[in-house]
Amino acid sequence: LFWSIIAHFKLSSLLEARIIINEIDCVNRANMSRYGPNKICCEIASGEAKVCDSLANNGDGNVNLLLRWCQVVCSSFDLKVDNFTSSFSDGRVLCHLIHYYHPGVIRREDILPTNQAMVEISESRQRDKTYKINELQAKKPSTQEQQDHFLQNERRNTALAIYRMTELGGIPNMLSVYDSANMPEEKS
Repeated sequence: LFWSIIAHFKLSSLLEARIIINEIDCVNRANMSRYGPNKICCEIASGEAKVCDSLANNGDGNVNLLLRWCQVVCSSFDLKVDNFTSSFSDGRVLCHLIHYYHPGVIRREDILPTNQAMVEISESRQRDKTYKINELQAKKPSTQEQQDHFLQNERRNTALAIYRMTELGGIPNMLSVYDSANMPEEKS
C-alpha cells in the first residue's frame, strides 16, 4: 500500500512520461543504427510509440514505462527483462543499464556470468540450433559448487552496480545486494 501511494503521487512528479518515451525512442534509433533492422532489439522498436502511449496512460504508467526503458536498453545486449524482481536479481540488468550510458564505468567484461545468463545462452543456442545437446548440457551448472559460484557472481554484479552508482552520481546506497536466491522486491 505504501509503495502504491508513493508511486501514484510521487513517481509522476519525479519522472515525466514524455521524457521516458523520448529516451526509449532515442535508444531504439541508436540500436537501429548500430545493429540494423535484423537484430531482435530493433524488432522491439516497431510500433513503439503506440506501446509507450498505451503504457503511459495505464494506471502505473511511469512504472511500466521504466520497465519498457529497461527492456529496450537491455535488448541491445540480448538481455531479456520481464520485471523488476527476477530480471534484476542477478545484477546484470543494473550493470548493463550503467554500461549503456557509461561504458567506461562498467565494462561488459566486468559483468560476471550467472546461472540465469548460462541458461539464457543455452536456450538461445538451442533456438539457433548451432550447438549440439551435449554442448548445451555442459553450459548448465550441474554441481553445487558451480551453482554457488554463479550465486557469488550474482552478488558481485549487484555490488558492482551499487558501488558504481554511488561513485558515478553520488546515489546513496539504498539497495541491498541481491541474487536469485534472495530476489529484490519489486518496489526496491
